[in-house]
Amino acid sequence: MKRPAACDFLYGPLTSVESITSLRDSLEINAEHLVHITLYRKDGSRFNADCVTSPVRSDSGSVVFYIVTLQPHLDSSCEQIPCSAEAPES
Repeated sequence: MKRPAACDFLYGPLTSVESITSLRDSLEINAEHLVHITLYRKDGSRFNADCVTSPVRSDSGSVVFYIVTLQPHLDSSCEQIPCSAEAPES
């Protein structure tokens, strides 16, 4: 089953626009990238994760696919780890 590398099926109301833009930009320029992002499970519960995108290149150097890894924070409770969309403005 193919899924979009941008993981848009995991976005929800508190997924920050900045995180989404950063992730999509890295895919457009074929760069390895790390973004801290708030995502949502199928049941609607949210969690914070580090999302790493890594392009996989052929022998000729063109990108053939991406490896996307999600590493949930050890304490993925958004109440204890500030979600980027909930951070107080300074």
